[in-house]
Formats: sequence, structure tokens, C-alpha cells
Amino acid sequence: MLTALKAGYNFDTKTTKSQSITIKNPPYSIKSTREVERALALSALIDQALCSRIYLWQLTVVTSELVRKTAVSELFKPISKEERDIFWIRTFGEVDDGVRGLYLYGLLQEATEAELAFWVSLADDLNWSVRWCLYHYLEKHPPSLKYNLTKDPDLIMNAAYKLKDLYVEKKK
Repeated sequence: MLTALKAGYNFDTKTTKSQSITIKNPPYSIKSTREVERALALSALIDQALCSRIYLWQLTVVTSELVRKTAVSELFKPISKEERDIFWIRTFGEVDDGVRGLYLYGLLQEATEAELAFWVSLADDLNWSVRWCLYHYLEKHPPSLKYNLTKDPDLIMNAAYKLKDLYVEKKK
């Protein structure tokens, strides 16, 4: 995707090529009004190791989905209990499916069975990456709960109901 963006591929129209974007001064370009230029500038700053974790966290609340995706992707996973709590809060508050999926992928890295209720609550999410993370979480924590990872929108709710029923039974 980064290569396509640098080459000027316009994801909105998919038929026209917009003007190529060259990032010569990332600290300047990160303030651009163009979303793609800001995301590319952030990538350049990351590549040059010029981004602190605090700065990345600041960028997780900007309006640009591309910039948020880049920042969350670079954060990768929580490095403390406090960050883990923030990852969960941001997961449930995030409107962009891609960013939400990245938060969950980070949470999946060191997930524990203590988070089971959070994970089960995601079973009816229509976002494939969210359900994919849930499926892989359940493979480990606890493997006794099964989840049908389906791409069929008509079957997602069925799979969610079954998982939630199993979860309630397990809690008894």
C-alpha cells in the first residue's frame, strides 16, 4: 500500500492516477492538508527513528484514518498494563475497521484468558480482521470455546450467538 501511495495511486477513484507525492521534509509534510502526504511523512519519520511512542499516541486520535493506521501499526502492541487498557478503550471507540483491527492485533500478541469477556463481546462485529483476531484468541484462551470464522454476513450473527451462549455456560 505504501508503494502505491508513493506512486500516486488514488484509492478513491481506482481509475485515475493522482500526482505522485515526494516527501523531502517529513517534519514539514506531517502538517500537510493532504491525508496521504501526512501518512507518508509519518512513515518517513518512523523509518528515520524520529517518532517517539508519545508522539505516535498523539496521532492515534487525529481525523485521518491513514495517519491513525500508520501510528497504531507502529505502536504494534501495548508495552504496559496502562497501554493495554488504552488499546481496549480505543478498540471499542474506534470507528474505522482497519484501525480497530490493528488495535486488536496488538492486543492479541500478549492476550490472557482474563480478557475473555472483552474478546467474546466482539463476536458479532462485521469487521473480518476483528473476528479473525477473536478466532485466534480463542484458539489459545480457552481452546474449549469454538467460534465459526465465516465471511458470510448471514452466518456471522449465528456464530456470535453460539459463542456467547457457550461463554455463558462456561461461566456457570
